[in-house]
Amino acid sequence: MADFEVDGVHYRTKLRLNARQQFHIARRLAPLLAHFPLAVAPVLDNAPQDAEAAVQHEAALTPFAEALARIPDQDCDYVLDLCMSVVQRSHSGNGQGVTWADIWNPRAGRLMYDDIALPAMIRIAYAVLEENLSGFFVTPPNVGTATGTPTSMAP
Repeated sequence: MADFEVDGVHYRTKLRLNARQQFHIARRLAPLLAHFPLAVAPVLDNAPQDAEAAVQHEAALTPFAEALARIPDQDCDYVLDLCMSVVQRSHSGNGQGVTWADIWNPRAGRLMYDDIALPAMIRIAYAVLEENLSGFFVTPPNVGTATGTPTSMAP
C-alpha cells in the first residue's frame, strides 16, 4: 500500500493491482509510451515560472496530449476506474481517530467525493500507476515527479 497526499487530502491504496490488471493497464497506456518520459513532469508540475520553461512545457505536453486524445474512451475509463477503485481517503473526527473510506463507488461508476476534480483525479491515478507500474515505464533520471524527485514507472 502507498500513502500519498493530493490537494492537502491524505489517500492510500488499499491493495496493489494484480499482474493481469497491471498488464491490461500497461497495454491501454502503450500509445503514451513514446511521449511519457517527456510528459511526466510537465503534466504533474505546476505552471512554468518563466517564458522559456513555458515553451518547454508546451513542447513536452503537446505530443503527450495528442496521444492521450487518441486513446478510446473505453480504455481511459478502464484505467481511471481501476485506479480509483483501489484508493481510500482519510477522515478524522468524532474522537475515533483516522478512518478510511473508498473514493470509488463501483455500482454507480463514479467518485464518492465531489471535491475530487480532474487535476486531483489525475494525480491520484498517477500515484496508483506509479505504485503498480514502476519499473515497467522508466523515465530518464533528469525527469521528476510533481515533487521534483526522479522516478520510474514500473512494477
